Amino acid sequence: PWAGQPKVYNCDWGWYLVELNNPGWRAWWSDRVMAQMAANEADGLFADSFSVPNYLGAGRYSPSLPEVDAAFEEAWARRIQDFTAYLQERFGEYYFIPNVGGWLVTRDPTDYSGADGVMIEGFAEWEPHSPFELTDWQLQMNRILDLTRRDKVVIAQSYLWDPGDVE
Repeated sequence: PWAGQPKVYNCDWGWYLVELNNPGWRAWWSDRVMAQMAANEADGLFADSFSVPNYLGAGRYSPSLPEVDAAFEEAWARRIQDFTAYLQERFGEYYFIPNVGGWLVTRDPTDYSGADGVMIEGFAEWEPHSPFELTDWQLQMNRILDLTRRDKVVIAQSYLWDPGDVE
């Protein structure tokens, strides 16, 4: 999917980047997931790390992805949107909720409104006692509010960094 390489490996987390538009992979993967959801009497699928891949850190991959590349990012955003539409058609009554990370990349063109909702990982702060700058918080909240207006599920996950966070 990148630089003429048949496989792109995420070195930190040990998985391969998948070509979301490959019809054979789509059918195989969604068939397996639907069978697992039925067997487990699940309500839906939580899809982890479902964003433009270089937003997770371009250097995490082998070969490396571009740090900033509008054409690459727009192409992946279209793949994500197309795959989301495909899953919604296949899943029927099953929910599809992707983890979109912090959703803080200002140039991110991805439209997640086709999903049943999103999970925001790292809501409102970068690290312990380090809240987002106002502009980052506004960007994240505006994206969240757009989805809530569309009656989508939003899971806003913050991390408990130390025992004092629960007092």
